[in-house]
Amino acid sequence: MRGNMRLFVHVKPGATTSGLVSLDKENKTIEMRLAARAQDGEANLALRKYFAKQLKTSLSNVSIERGLTSKSKVLFVRDCDRDAFEALPPQE
Repeated sequence: MRGNMRLFVHVKPGATTSGLVSLDKENKTIEMRLAARAQDGEANLALRKYFAKQLKTSLSNVSIERGLTSKSKVLFVRDCDRDAFEALPPQE
């Protein structure tokens, strides 16, 4: 099933590996670590790429609504695979 989704993400940039730390599917709240640095938009781009791939949509369909310069972000994902979200693992 495809549709739009709003996700609340807390990011820990500069980690040794990228992946989900915790996931509350009911509230769509996610804690995630990113290997990308929080500099020059690298972590934001890595975050958008991660969710575009995982939710089977294009990068242009993943936008950061709030939190461009914060660790707490609100993502809006258009035309995503909701079943893929339900299948997300708690860790990678």
